Amino acid sequence: MGDLLIAPRAFFERLKASKPTLFAPLLVAVLASLLASLANVVATLFLPSLSFGSPLVFAVLGGIIFGLLSWGVYGLVLRLLAGAESRAWEVAGWASLPGVVVGLVLLPLAALFPVSGNLAAPPGLTDAEALREWTAQYTALVRGATFSRIAQGASVVGGIWSVGLTYVALRVLVPQRALIGTLGVAVISLGFIVWGLTR
Repeated sequence: MGDLLIAPRAFFERLKASKPTLFAPLLVAVLASLLASLANVVATLFLPSLSFGSPLVFAVLGGIIFGLLSWGVYGLVLRLLAGAESRAWEVAGWASLPGVVVGLVLLPLAALFPVSGNLAAPPGLTDAEALREWTAQYTALVRGATFSRIAQGASVVGGIWSVGLTYVALRVLVPQRALIGTLGVAVISLGFIVWGLTR
């Protein structure tokens, strides 16, 4: 996988000559999502939580589910726009590798710059107004944290990098449809980035 980061064109040329396989690229997509989810848990470890169970368990489950869904959506968009020869779900998985790099960077940074602040324990679920107010305070605290700003910048870099890898892959596999396939993925990536910056 190091070749994918250093010499992506050569990596995808070898991919073109090999038999299709989904396990490794799917693993990369899920790992990218899982690392991001774990970094968020580490960053908010010292804050009160609404979770009814272990935040770690929710992070793992959420990371796996979101990784599977995002991989499926990216692959479907590539399949529809770039065609059957695009190796859509393989490309979608391999193009998630920047997310793994970003996650590996964010995990130690989450421990170094945890979110902290004065926040009371969450109110009971029956008090809707108090719960709304507490949630707004929690969100504001997290948004203003140093780690959140670092994570937002890293997600933008990772998203652009991922779109770049997608373009390189499609230029090798389906050069005549590389641009339209990449634009479709870029729109989705931009949507995820905007959602991450505004939530």
